[in-house]
Amino acid sequence: MSKSSQQNGKEITQNNISEIDSIAMILDQQEIMKKEKVEGLINNESILKENNITIDKEFRENAVKELALAVIEHIEELTKTFSKTDDKNKRLEEESEYFNKTALINKAIQKVEEQMGDILNQIIHHKKFQKLEASWSGLKQLVYNTETNERLKIKVLNAQKKELLRDMKIASDFDQSTLFKKIYEDQFGTFGGDAFGVIIGDYEFDHSNLDLDLLEGVSGVAAAAHAPFIAAASKELFSLEDDFRELPEIRDVEKIFGNVKFARWNSFRKSDDSKYIALTLPHVLSRLPYGEDNPLEILSDFKEDLTE
Repeated sequence: MSKSSQQNGKEITQNNISEIDSIAMILDQQEIMKKEKVEGLINNESILKENNITIDKEFRENAVKELALAVIEHIEELTKTFSKTDDKNKRLEEESEYFNKTALINKAIQKVEEQMGDILNQIIHHKKFQKLEASWSGLKQLVYNTETNERLKIKVLNAQKKELLRDMKIASDFDQSTLFKKIYEDQFGTFGGDAFGVIIGDYEFDHSNLDLDLLEGVSGVAAAAHAPFIAAASKELFSLEDDFRELPEIRDVEKIFGNVKFARWNSFRKSDDSKYIALTLPHVLSRLPYGEDNPLEILSDFKEDLTE
């Protein structure tokens, strides 16, 4: 049973042996009991004599050394286990810290998106933006829903309402205006030109003098080109304060237009060229509200506020 004092690359010294008691304190109770039992058996002379057992000094030292090796190996196994546990706990702490930071970042992003949503709601509900959006979406629907070919073409003239009015004011008569030149002379009145079938104006008109000045001039151009001019009627034409939702409440439309303030309007309606003017109403919804049924690409969670 005698073994060398060096095993598995571990050298046992007197210091190692003397430290067994302190090392064993971290072992479980079963291991401590085994150590005490072996040491007691080896060192108890009376027990050895009673059983006629003779143990020389070298064997006794080697036995203690073997016990020390077993204790050291057990400590190393425990150290590895504790190290793995510490690594796992450290990893869990790091993951917990990561998820906490991620949660804070996600919360900050959500807050920014909410603020962007509030700003975006204010922008898309501004009257000027709504008019611009309606113009482009209307043009898109016209182009995408029309089967164009060599005989059917769509031409766009970028002109504001006030520009057309100024054009009519400067010209001595409608046939001296730039609009007349573009609609009639350059097309209908030119050999090989393309005659216009219809003129669509993205404008609203009421019975005011400025609007009637423009309508009278445009009606002359439309009549000369035999192309009806289609635009929109404003709510002011019917003396509506809010929007066209009040229109069904009007019981007698003729009574409204019988008012003296519509005298010039009624006179225009009786003119020959007025039959080339058509005003439509009410407004139509060009798209669904932004939300689940119509999500935005840049803000997928954005929901349009429809309370206003």
